[in-house]
Amino acid sequence: MARFGGIVLLCLTVTWAASSLAASLPELRGLALELVNRERLARGLTPLRPDATLDATAQRHAEDMLRRNYFDHVSPEGHSVLDRYIAAGGNRWRAVAENIARCLGCELPPTPEELAKTQQGWMDSPSHRENILNPAISQFGFGLATGRDGQQYSVQTFAGSGGGAVDSERLSPARQQQVALAVLNVDRQRLGLPPLEASETLQAAARRLGERLIRDTNVPILRSKDLRQAVPDRDRRQWREVTASMVACGGCGVAPTEKDIAHFRDRWIEEAPIGDGRFSHIGVAITADGEGRKIAVAVLGRRS
Repeated sequence: MARFGGIVLLCLTVTWAASSLAASLPELRGLALELVNRERLARGLTPLRPDATLDATAQRHAEDMLRRNYFDHVSPEGHSVLDRYIAAGGNRWRAVAENIARCLGCELPPTPEELAKTQQGWMDSPSHRENILNPAISQFGFGLATGRDGQQYSVQTFAGSGGGAVDSERLSPARQQQVALAVLNVDRQRLGLPPLEASETLQAAARRLGERLIRDTNVPILRSKDLRQAVPDRDRRQWREVTASMVACGGCGVAPTEKDIAHFRDRWIEEAPIGDGRFSHIGVAITADGEGRKIAVAVLGRRS
């Protein structure tokens, strides 16, 4: 937490608007977005787009802090900015961040000049500045709430794909398989197990599973019937046993990268099949929805 004059700043989440500000709130929201995008454009970053769900998320939090007299990214019930964003109808798989500020004894109603001072305070604070200039953020919301005693709560809310992957970091399906195999075989060697071999059949099954699971906006569940459908009968005959492991993440970028392999590896290695010496072949596929959600599937088989 940092102080700038009479303004207290806290980096993470917020909400906005009291009834007395109803007429000027849209104008102040537009100015808040303009100030943020001015900073981003000056550094060659893509400007943020306004988002009604983020506005609602920020507004509710600002009003709640004012009404219950607290100043935190976490509500008294333990709800975070992501919780509030989902409750407002937001996508649970997006990366979400927020900045909040409180002014005590401020003159009301708020003016554009005061909003500009608050924005400068956020820019002068490294953690708040990081949210504003995050290249993996694409959407913006703002909230503002004021009280008769001069209390004023300002909130910036951000959402995006996260991860920050660039085109040069994207892994092709073949490269995904190659990198995952190398990483997992290091662990197999450490466990005294023979290395896994790549299988195009199992990779195709992993890709089919990922494409089905990515369509489910809820937390995906890998079922045995999904695996049976992913491995056609003509391919199943060459395997005595087939099993699969699925890992999902949100706010992790728009495309598969080597960093994803390292991240998912920790989860995959916890799964018994990776460390089971009976399995000799593997297929790996990472499916991304382009909005920050990724599903990584590893399908293992042992020969008949």
